[in-house]
Amino acid sequence: MATCTSVCAICDPQDQTTESTHWCIECEEPFCSDCKKTPQRFKGNKKSQNDSPIRLPIITSCFRTTVGTVANRETSSERVKDIKTSVSFVDLEQNLDDLFTNINLIHKDRESNRESITDRKKKINAEVCHLKMQVIQHFNKPEEEFIKELDQIESYCCDSIHSIVSSLQYKAKEIKQMKSEIQSTKKYASDLQAFLSIREIPAKTTEFKKHLQSSIENKNHDKINIESATNTKIHDILMIDKLCFIEIKKSRSTDINLNSRKERQAQMMIPKEVVIHVMINNVKLVFKRTVHQTCMYSTGCCVTNKCEFLFLNYEANNQQLIAINADGVVDYYIPLYEPYGAYDVACVGDSTVAVSTGYSHTKPGISFVDLMKRKIIKFIDLPDSPYGNTYDVVSPMSTSPSVCTVCDLRHQTSPSSHWCIECEEPLCSDCREYHNVLKATRNHKTIAISDYQSLQTVVTDIKQNCVYLYCIKDGNPICNKCIKGHGKFWELLSLEEVVRDIKTSESCVDLEQSIGDLFDNGEIIVTDHNDNYAKLLAINAEGEIEYTISLTEPNSAFDVTSLDEYKVAVSTGYPSEKPGISIVDLAERKIIKFIDLLDHSYGITDDGKSLICCVEDKDFHVISCTDSITTTPYTVLPEFIYVSEHDDMIFFTNPVKSKITCCSHSGTLMWEFKDKRVLVRPKGITVDNNGNS
Repeated sequence: MATCTSVCAICDPQDQTTESTHWCIECEEPFCSDCKKTPQRFKGNKKSQNDSPIRLPIITSCFRTTVGTVANRETSSERVKDIKTSVSFVDLEQNLDDLFTNINLIHKDRESNRESITDRKKKINAEVCHLKMQVIQHFNKPEEEFIKELDQIESYCCDSIHSIVSSLQYKAKEIKQMKSEIQSTKKYASDLQAFLSIREIPAKTTEFKKHLQSSIENKNHDKINIESATNTKIHDILMIDKLCFIEIKKSRSTDINLNSRKERQAQMMIPKEVVIHVMINNVKLVFKRTVHQTCMYSTGCCVTNKCEFLFLNYEANNQQLIAINADGVVDYYIPLYEPYGAYDVACVGDSTVAVSTGYSHTKPGISFVDLMKRKIIKFIDLPDSPYGNTYDVVSPMSTSPSVCTVCDLRHQTSPSSHWCIECEEPLCSDCREYHNVLKATRNHKTIAISDYQSLQTVVTDIKQNCVYLYCIKDGNPICNKCIKGHGKFWELLSLEEVVRDIKTSESCVDLEQSIGDLFDNGEIIVTDHNDNYAKLLAINAEGEIEYTISLTEPNSAFDVTSLDEYKVAVSTGYPSEKPGISIVDLAERKIIKFIDLLDHSYGITDDGKSLICCVEDKDFHVISCTDSITTTPYTVLPEFIYVSEHDDMIFFTNPVKSKITCCSHSGTLMWEFKDKRVLVRPKGITVDNNGNS
């Protein structure tokens, strides 16, 4: 920033010369009359006028020189430095990894035992059938009794194993969810949020380990086998009353050995859980706005995540749902008259609401309405007329405000695009530019709203600027107001230094690795573009084919990209009677959706938000999650093109011209590589984390 105080500090970086009229003492910058209120609207700058620092007898920087001896004190920075790479984080990941590995091991063992029981049953069945042929005239009744008993025994054994397998799958799902939550916390949460949110995971991992150990000790995982013995009196047909004897034998499985890396390491101390109490007396209501609706008799309303206001009109013979946008304009109506009704409404998803019918003598119950299709997609019958209803949302993910806070203070409604971690406020694109220019907030970290929404609620509930110190003895964070009654100052550390480098700490890395070891279900999905037998092949980590999924006409298989853990998108290539993209469910092993395209599709990739597909003699097709299709200009290419994406850049091959090209999503050429000495007719392409193709 220039030292001249006659030019506005916000207008100057925008190549505007505006005379300054005010000076901010805290920001130490001049502002013009139009920009003078801008710093005050940001939460990070509001303390410049409204917040006064709490006067304390001791500040953090004076701990070492003011109280006691240096030997008895340490700063909060020393206490929590490198917490995210500490042994505690590493051990958490290791515990989760061990649990997942053990569950996978037991799962495979139980499945193998169940298959051996079934195989043994078939062998015994064959032996009985052989005897039947020898004594056919007297064998029918004993045979039927024996087979019936054998089926019961097999069913009993397999059902018990199935119960154990189901329980293990449920535990595996919970651990997998914890792994996903830790990934989101590492990527998007602040250091403080990560530090406080992971402390309940060790208790869960310990509980899972105890459950597995207890199950082993109770012999729930003993290997079950079926044995049979032929009746010695079988040769005396007239005296036989029982054909064979069936016995269940249990032996300890030698394939189950619970692994735990933590048992080979030193124990670590994890800070105690922080409990924050919110008093109802502190809750304050703030008037925001008035929304005018056209209902004659409005009985229910709610607000969607897209800031849509939904009202129900309970007027006789005209019951309907009315959607009003953020500007107060009616977007659409959805009729809900007889045999349905419209009394109360609750959001159950981004595009689905539940509507109770109210009084109804024909069809009382709850209608599930799709706001995109604008029709009832499901109805739940109830024994009597329902009225008020709500939806108890239990979700590990947080939902961020969709309206810019700065614009809202100016009584304007602007959709937010980013979230400031330090200010803890949503910002629109315009306000984010001001936010990045101001001296007080230019170093603040902002993330996309979609990234903020992917964080757990337990992470977003942790406020960034409410605690400043950390108590060594109690293992809890402390705010400035509570420090006066704490007592010993030498037990306090600076919380800022405690959570420094938590995301890259050894404990965090090990926690992530442990979860990965618990359940590593990585598969390599390969396409076989055989004209008559096109298919997908799933290859496990040992290089063995797990299963195949046929994609024969009218579908086909040229290129594949992963959408999530259980779904992939497959381009059809050429020849194909039906050009487009198949969405394949790997769990159900079938096509669950097909997207039609105008011509043959080849290379395909997923950028996390949309599918990018190469279409012969057409521009790149960008397909959103709502199936809307846009094209990238200046990218018309021939057949057999492959594509990859990294950091908002598109990388694709051109085998006809033997070159690789990189362009932006708008089609702007970034660079080309063409050297036939090292690159001839390139096809497949991928990009590493550094953008190297």
